[in-house]
Amino acid sequence: MSSSELSILEKLSSDESITKEQYHTYQPRTNNLKKNDEIRILIQQHDQYSKPYESYLYIQGEVVLPEATTQDPTPSATLLKNAFCYLFQEARYEINGVEIDRNQDVGTTTTIKNYLSCKPNNYNNILFGWEKSGELSLYNNTKRTFYAQIPLNKLFGFAEDYRKIIVNARQELILLRSATDKNCYVESANVEINLSKVEWHMPHVELNDSSRIQFLSILKADKPLLVPFRKWELHELPALKNTSNDIWSVKTSTSLERPRYVIVCFQTDKKNNHMQDVTIFDHCNIRIMKVFLNSTSYPYDNMNLDFENNNYITAYNNFLNFLPSYYQTEYKSTTSNLTYADFKNHTFYVFDVTKQNESVKTSTIDLQIEMESTKVFPANTKAFCLILFDSIVEYTPLTGIVRKIV
Repeated sequence: MSSSELSILEKLSSDESITKEQYHTYQPRTNNLKKNDEIRILIQQHDQYSKPYESYLYIQGEVVLPEATTQDPTPSATLLKNAFCYLFQEARYEINGVEIDRNQDVGTTTTIKNYLSCKPNNYNNILFGWEKSGELSLYNNTKRTFYAQIPLNKLFGFAEDYRKIIVNARQELILLRSATDKNCYVESANVEINLSKVEWHMPHVELNDSSRIQFLSILKADKPLLVPFRKWELHELPALKNTSNDIWSVKTSTSLERPRYVIVCFQTDKKNNHMQDVTIFDHCNIRIMKVFLNSTSYPYDNMNLDFENNNYITAYNNFLNFLPSYYQTEYKSTTSNLTYADFKNHTFYVFDVTKQNESVKTSTIDLQIEMESTKVFPANTKAFCLILFDSIVEYTPLTGIVRKIV
């Protein structure tokens, strides 16, 4: 019998430190929501306790189909999985005017990240359009209108990892509308997508007396508060060489931006092509791929993949291992966003580089990818590399000073 079973006099306890929680709606400074427009949404209140990790971006708009023609008397458009994130090219989050996190290619970055970490059959996936392409619940195919709630934790590593309130700080969300909406749909002709509303919904909380006094003492001491999280950084190689092997020098970074996970994927003639599904990633018949951090290679042994004979179990296992490793849990889901068969048409090469020897821990780190295919790489094939690395920011609530440590 455990000691808890003997505690028959134990009273019911509950956390009453938060007395009220309400969502507040914040509008952009201007109503310019067209392509290439910058959308800035400011939260100025310094005396508020806010929870950005539970905030979300609310968007509303319509799909304008091309005029009917003899060849296409009833034009239509199939909105793709994650279509609403592809409406934005870039997203930035700032505290007191200092950039905390940035997503440089919102659509591609979130698509890759969601395939690896989104739990399947989750109702929340519907709210931001993470469903099967052409079956988005938030798109009214008759009226051709849509609305969606994109959680901030699907846009930034900061909002996913830092699950604490922000105290006495000016916050701003900056969005850059995409130059093209061709990545949002599949259609033989060009389709226009117009945004009519973009809002930032932020939960604010009120504290009970004891908690408020505690936070006031923190403000008075003006001690810097640490904000640790993991950044998502996407790199793109515009075209692979017309050979069966290639070497990609992705980046050179300081030891403070040491990669923890590296995800590589390919697309052949899909990006900015409205006749192709941009959420599909090609395997390109990769046989061997290695990630080099300086002179250290990951993995040590060759993968020896054979997609023609459906032998890609090593790559698929690395894909499945990402979720328990990244979120530090022993639980390994029996279901995944991708089955073994699906993985062949949505291929991600995942490298866990969290365990690093002393040769990697130098002043600079060269990240290089060596890849070998059983065939010549197809023309118009792009390569993407998503790097996940640790970042730490600190801010002082009283003076408003924000400083990047890592």
